[in-house]
Amino acid sequence: MCSWGEFNREKIAILLFGLVVGRLIGHKLSIYRDKRKEFNDAVLPIKNFLIKERAIPTPSCPIPDVTDITLVASMLSRKESRLFFKSWGKYKEARQNSKGREKGGGVFYTDTKEIQQSIDDLLLFLKRR
Repeated sequence: MCSWGEFNREKIAILLFGLVVGRLIGHKLSIYRDKRKEFNDAVLPIKNFLIKERAIPTPSCPIPDVTDITLVASMLSRKESRLFFKSWGKYKEARQNSKGREKGGGVFYTDTKEIQQSIDDLLLFLKRR
């Protein structure tokens, strides 16, 4: 038979165990939430640029800074980062290969399909988390 003292100790031990486990799970979830927010904030300027560039491609619009691209890549996994840089290179190459000149000296894109395809590939990495 159990005495009341033993019952209370068991109950207190279970409550303390539940408290510690709950605190650890809550801590992990809050860290994950903060990392998601940081990623989403870092991705936003690049994503906005790419969406505008996909809608109306124009060579006169400056591309995002290398530090912004590197920041986003650092938040991706190693494999995703490598693929992201590869896609970013394809995008820059598509922009360069599609440039043409008007008689007045203005620059325009001769073909935007390759640019739009490379933008679509990049946007896959920049989804909200």
